[in-house]
Amino acid sequence: MIKRIALTVTILAALAAAVPAFAGITVYSNAFKSRSDYHAITKQAGKKKKCKRNWRKKSALGVTVKGGKQVCQLKTPVEGDSPQPDLIVQVETKVTEATEKAARKGAFVGVMVRSSRKDGYTFRVIPKTRKWELVEDKVVLEKGKDKAVKGIKKKNVLEIRAKGDTIVGKVNGKTMTSYKDPEPDDVKGTGTGLAYGIKQKVKKKDAVAFFDKLKVQVPNP
Repeated sequence: MIKRIALTVTILAALAAAVPAFAGITVYSNAFKSRSDYHAITKQAGKKKKCKRNWRKKSALGVTVKGGKQVCQLKTPVEGDSPQPDLIVQVETKVTEATEKAARKGAFVGVMVRSSRKDGYTFRVIPKTRKWELVEDKVVLEKGKDKAVKGIKKKNVLEIRAKGDTIVGKVNGKTMTSYKDPEPDDVKGTGTGLAYGIKQKVKKKDAVAFFDKLKVQVPNP
């Protein structure tokens, strides 16, 4: 299990020769096929009684938000070893039919880079409304709506890329945003992770989702 990015120039050069220029170099992957795979993804932030997770059908990371308004965060074992690390996170996810109707309009799933308990970038989608958002901490930097975001009960492949001062968010291979941060040094986090939650207050209503086929990469030099 890789806990820190520590690839030498020699290794990066060798991998770059074998990887197309647009691709990333995978340093961690998780398909949640074993209990240890499930336990490798740990809590980063969120209320214990509200942010739940489980080993879904022994093949995916299941998550449940108990009521709202809630933001839940999980972290992967991969963390950059320098400030503002260049990282890519990609995952397959779905907000399922088990999500109660009152919670569907605000239920979201997302991916995170340069993250910590205090800050970081999150690219997230709200499947019911087919909306997407790029968030830094609790501030929405950019947002939009696109048919590339598939609805409730359908899978979405999410990707977030951080390289230098630019943050890119993609859904199902389509770029939704390429945001140039005027003050990238303000983000101190170096981790990678997953996010889920409900945007609006919904008492005693659950949102249910899962994550699968997780990959953490570094950009191809």
